[in-house]
Amino acid sequence: MNLLSRLLRALAPCLVLLTLAAAPRADTGETERAVFQRARAAQQRGDFAAARALAARIPDYALTPWLVHEDLVKRLPTLEDAEVSAFLETQADTWLGERLRRTWLRELARRERWQDFLRHYRAQDDITLQCQWLVARLRGPRDASLMDDIERLWQRDDDYVAACAPAFEQLYASGRLDDTRLWTRLERAMEAGRGGAANDIAARLRTPRLRELFALWRRAASDSAAALRSPAL
Repeated sequence: MNLLSRLLRALAPCLVLLTLAAAPRADTGETERAVFQRARAAQQRGDFAAARALAARIPDYALTPWLVHEDLVKRLPTLEDAEVSAFLETQADTWLGERLRRTWLRELARRERWQDFLRHYRAQDDITLQCQWLVARLRGPRDASLMDDIERLWQRDDDYVAACAPAFEQLYASGRLDDTRLWTRLERAMEAGRGGAANDIAARLRTPRLRELFALWRRAASDSAAALRSPAL
């Protein structure tokens, strides 16, 4: 047996696998890639029913999860939790899975399904999702660290986020923040140019003189000459 024959015999198993991978599917005569491309084209023209039928024929194809993701997002307003949970389980710790998780968390918050929100929540960078996580915890049995977590987020130098309002209202009502702490946080907000946050905090000040000083500070930021003429100085 010459060298070429021995080499071909050694490579035969690999060649068979490569041939099978590239071969058409026996049931349709199409490759998985071709089926995927047809499914993607169907989605792009809005025919998601046809796309689902095509995707069902290639369940093990590497790009099929993208088809499923797009289908779930398209049906988001009427989607049931079981479908999302199944996808997140199969795509755990993948970029695509976490992308759907964030989308689904926003939808659950919109529906105010807070227990499902908590079940799906993982640590997020998005400030709105962090606030909604705190709100979800407020809606159920309150754990010992909840108010500390709310205050930690309140102390961040971010501008006002509407989703945080319910959590921050609980913090203000708790009595944990006196005027000294409020003013310190307000100063940071003003120095960072976070006018929305500064206005929200200033509304909680109990001392009339501090409220007056804040109003003057706001005037000075837009018209320093008028602020200097103020009798409050």
